[in-house]
Amino acid sequence: MLDREIMKIGILNLQYTRFNYGAVLQAAALEDFIRKNVACEVEHINYIPPKAPQPKISLMTRLRWKGIGLLRRLSIIKETRPQVCVMAVKNAEVFEIFRQEWLTRTKALCGLSELEEASKHYDAVVVGSDQVWRLAYTSHTFPAFFLSFLPDRCRRIAYAASFGTDQWEGDDVVTAVAAACLKKFRAVSVREKSGMDICRDKFGIAATHVLDPALLVGRSFFDSIIDKADPEIKASDFVYYKLRGGMCGFNDVQKLIAGLGHSIEDIYYGSATSSSGETTHYYHPVASWLGKLRACKKMLVTDSFHGICFAILFEKDFIWIPNPGAGTSRLESLLGLLGLEDRKCTNFAKMQRMVKSESRIDYVQVSAQLATLRNDSERFLLSALKKQGIYENSVCNDG
Repeated sequence: MLDREIMKIGILNLQYTRFNYGAVLQAAALEDFIRKNVACEVEHINYIPPKAPQPKISLMTRLRWKGIGLLRRLSIIKETRPQVCVMAVKNAEVFEIFRQEWLTRTKALCGLSELEEASKHYDAVVVGSDQVWRLAYTSHTFPAFFLSFLPDRCRRIAYAASFGTDQWEGDDVVTAVAAACLKKFRAVSVREKSGMDICRDKFGIAATHVLDPALLVGRSFFDSIIDKADPEIKASDFVYYKLRGGMCGFNDVQKLIAGLGHSIEDIYYGSATSSSGETTHYYHPVASWLGKLRACKKMLVTDSFHGICFAILFEKDFIWIPNPGAGTSRLESLLGLLGLEDRKCTNFAKMQRMVKSESRIDYVQVSAQLATLRNDSERFLLSALKKQGIYENSVCNDG
């Protein structure tokens, strides 16, 4: 540790990502928890990875794609792939506005050399939460999220890091680099059980299963965000929050709920129609998005991990419609810990039953289990940040 009385702690995660309520809220939650529980200065390392280089496409391939597109527009050949609903949504600056108010950040950093220079000032760096170890998201910059840029004296900690899926996506070379980095960590924790298996089987590292920062910090922090911005939010009976593919696949949900006479609202984005009939879609401010979920009268319908985290914190009933493209292991793991596996809905018939019966969650039991898990997660992180912690990283024995 550097020669000073107060530790300086850096946090590295995906807070910079666009259009992502969960990413910014979990980042704010982790910073708040550390600040309130550790004598330290804490800030987010505002690393914004450069875009991956685009593969070169031959002239013949580009011409072929253009020709196919023209033939489809002329209806000479038919589209064989399923169409994805894509809507232009404005007002993306609401996420940066939230970051400016609720996150302490360094200047924007790009490249390992800038990270290495910034790292000279830290006693410890926490990587996590969110899908920081999902190669599909970090690709060519993955070593940074395994803290390769840190000097040896700096304490490395993974808190609720996620691989995103239940399978490691790296080849042998990438695996070797990640394993070498992880063996320098003081303590490693992951957000889902499958992550523990990957750490053991691929890297020979023992990992602890902990809660996402949103569940770690608890409800009062998020109540303060809502109440500071907009405490009086109109409540809907049902809200839905779909991350992937616009509203494709959720239209049946809308029709079902509306047909039962309930009000329903999309909390991902709102819509406004001008006098000329033009419809504009816009993102809700982060605090308003959170407030709409808290104000929900009956049930949330979603494919979102963090949407369900906040439903649990606010003690709302919910239906989870899995989306394999977004990864399902993290929610299967969380719901398994809390005895909520029955909230998973993979067919319309079950969804109809759950909506019509307004299927209830026993939050007395869930809250008791959540308190135990929160205590274990707090113990892991605070111990790892202390000079003499009990969660020293260990290499798994073979066999």
